[in-house]
Amino acid sequence: MKLIDLAHTIHRNIAVFPGDDPIQLDQIRTLESDGFNNFRLSTGMHVGTHIDGPKHMTSDIRLMADLPLEMFTGKGVLVDVRGEETIEFRESFRTSILPDSIVLFYSGMDHHFGEADYFANYPDITEELARFLADQHVKIVGLDWVSPDHDPYLIHDILFKSNVLILENLTNLDQLLHETNFEVFAFPLKIKADSSIVRVVARVEWGFIKKPHPLVDRQGNFNLIPYSILNNRFHRIHCFAQFFADNLNFVITDRGIDLDQFPVIHVCIDTFVEVFTDYVGIDF
Repeated sequence: MKLIDLAHTIHRNIAVFPGDDPIQLDQIRTLESDGFNNFRLSTGMHVGTHIDGPKHMTSDIRLMADLPLEMFTGKGVLVDVRGEETIEFRESFRTSILPDSIVLFYSGMDHHFGEADYFANYPDITEELARFLADQHVKIVGLDWVSPDHDPYLIHDILFKSNVLILENLTNLDQLLHETNFEVFAFPLKIKADSSIVRVVARVEWGFIKKPHPLVDRQGNFNLIPYSILNNRFHRIHCFAQFFADNLNFVITDRGIDLDQFPVIHVCIDTFVEVFTDYVGIDF
């Protein structure tokens, strides 16, 4: 398991949408003068990485604090839309985007966050795609750019009226390009406001699987076909051991298995077999 930060850092010079007030982030107490440190933040809710709630552009009366926690976390789906000026529906979405998922659109525009064109020249999601996402009852639509649409913001309206939230100004989505099994956590402040700044995190399951292997896919599923071909017990044991050595930062030695990032721990190959037999259910 690994965690990936998908949020921009809030700082006093962070870029804001044209017409919005700049944030104010100031240190108001110091350890030297007051015996403690303290900061004051004055900001709108649509600064940096944030989540739009339905009250933002509809007559829905619910505020962020009124929404259930379940709305802010779910299985993630990444859609690569680099180079696309309009984000359109694809037939493949019918099987890849499931109900209750959180759909993240990766354009690579996060690398231009704060530049002059960032808030003006960005892709729009089509009405067809927005209605598909609404009909699929996804929880959240997330973007690494500023908005799913331009004025008059029809896509906002379609999604909000279907109880779909919108994450804007994400970053680091490129780190999810080769991941297919991850969850997204996008909890807002418990605040009586239409929207909220948010720390978004992706949790990748089996994210330690860095190297391809004939016995195990990137989701950690064992492929029994090549396993059955390995009819030599010695080869089977060492094949599995080497897979975990490649992906868990330990090395197999004559004495056992050395963990790279901790004081050296030697695990003999017999112990490796015993653990797998008892806890994974594989009989070597």
